[in-house]
Amino acid sequence: MHVRKPRYLAWIALPAVIALPHAMNGCAVAVNEPVAQSFDSAVFETGSTGTYVRIVDVGSALCVVTATRDGRHFVYDAGGIDQACLKAVREIVGGDSIDLLVISHSDGEHMQDVPELLDKFTVGEIWWTEYRRPQLSYRRVVRAIAAAEQAGARVRSLRTEPLSPGDRFRLGDASVTFVAGGALWRGNEELDEETLAKAVSLVVRLDYGDSSLLLTGDTIGRLASWPDDQCGYAEAEMVKTQAQALAVNVMLAPNHGANTAGSRCLVEAVGPDWVIFTAGHGKGNPDARAVQRYLQAGLPADRLLRTDRSDDEGGGEWPSGVSSGCHDQPGDDDIEILMPDRGPPVVRYLRANDVCVIMK
Repeated sequence: MHVRKPRYLAWIALPAVIALPHAMNGCAVAVNEPVAQSFDSAVFETGSTGTYVRIVDVGSALCVVTATRDGRHFVYDAGGIDQACLKAVREIVGGDSIDLLVISHSDGEHMQDVPELLDKFTVGEIWWTEYRRPQLSYRRVVRAIAAAEQAGARVRSLRTEPLSPGDRFRLGDASVTFVAGGALWRGNEELDEETLAKAVSLVVRLDYGDSSLLLTGDTIGRLASWPDDQCGYAEAEMVKTQAQALAVNVMLAPNHGANTAGSRCLVEAVGPDWVIFTAGHGKGNPDARAVQRYLQAGLPADRLLRTDRSDDEGGGEWPSGVSSGCHDQPGDDDIEILMPDRGPPVVRYLRANDVCVIMK
């Protein structure tokens, strides 16, 4: 089991690529086609990197793609418009097989590309909550998973074949470990349907060498109206029962940085060196109140990365790096994590920030 790690001095770098802006609705903003950023497998040959992770900028959806030096592949969620996640998977995986697909919960923004992904790739094992939803996107995923199972995939549905905390999937020298999640929320709190689906999110950790990443889906730990020090729901349960498994180098902020997640008890239990907010324009994330809890835990602002750089929604959105009037577009803020054989991970944006200028 993981022992809390030393505080390494990981670093951040920005490749010098800047996209030209396009005029739109009186505002010059960077408009990005959902084209996957290139991936060079030489990353495994020119340095000590053994595991590579791409947090794909799919707006307010989620898509995480992992490749290892020995050709193993893991995908966590497959959301986004215009098959943006599928394109990234094609770029990084290269071949036609994925070892493990984890679907954090039954939400279209997290599984929109799953049917196409299962049609184009052979998947060895699938983990998902199978929390039932009435939406068409859910029914499409059910059919696609059934077809994949018939074709030979092992399906670990938390409804029919539950995972236990500590269950592990080997990706060569890397591993994916189940931390939390369920088919149903078993608490007695009265939560709306959308929140119930989030509360059962399948949370896993990825480990390689001294590097570790906590993938949190949309798990929740509080109501937005609660005081800052109050912690509940799935996050409180994880801290109570899985505290040792939570300590990692890099954390994906739960629920895209909304104020219903990232409770103080969870942030303190994880103790991350880096936090990544997967956010896009339209939902006000990352929420400034949620971000403040990470800052209060001692993380410097430059260790908080976001997939909506420059975005300006006003209101309660975290204002760091905002460009007034900017509507951030998906596709330009991919984040990569390079996990070496020894020492801390490298966490960085894949490209420099796009220009976003208001036309007067």
